[in-house]
Amino acid sequence: MCQWLSTEKSIPFDTPESFSEYDNERGCCLEKLSQALVDSSVIDEFDSSLTRFSKGLHTPALLADIDPDVVQKKCPLFRELYNYLYDFCRSS
Repeated sequence: MCQWLSTEKSIPFDTPESFSEYDNERGCCLEKLSQALVDSSVIDEFDSSLTRFSKGLHTPALLADIDPDVVQKKCPLFRELYNYLYDFCRSS
């Protein structure tokens, strides 16, 4: 699965935050990392007895591993929330 994600979707496992780019017209990322994970988990060549990727189940674990400073540099929506929370915590 890692091989497929890195070759077919060009996902850098050492810096997953760098996957995709923000689309100003749509107001979201061009590609969703979670969708790439879902796609990779249903490909016939992989063992179907293994747990499929679930956004509800696996996303919290993925979020624990991201670097919010990197994400806020890439995503304007996240940057707004990040700066608000950062300022709020500093003022408390």
